[in-house]
Amino acid sequence: MNEVHLAKPAAAPPPPPIAPAVNAAVNQNADVSVLLKDGRLEITATVDADGLKMLKQMLEKYEGILEILKSKQ
Repeated sequence: MNEVHLAKPAAAPPPPPIAPAVNAAVNQNADVSVLLKDGRLEITATVDADGLKMLKQMLEKYEGILEILKSKQ
């Protein structure tokens, strides 16, 4: 006689957390809002010294985006 044994499927692992250390650092050091409209940036920021470093890095990236957009015109 043939026997079949069914086992419950293994539970899926929980999703990895969304980098809480990074989010905490951003929230503590900077409140930055960037809006790209008509090829121009509207930037509002309240930052401390660490947030200013982060903002400088962000601006370099946005500069590259603006250059790409300008070349598409």
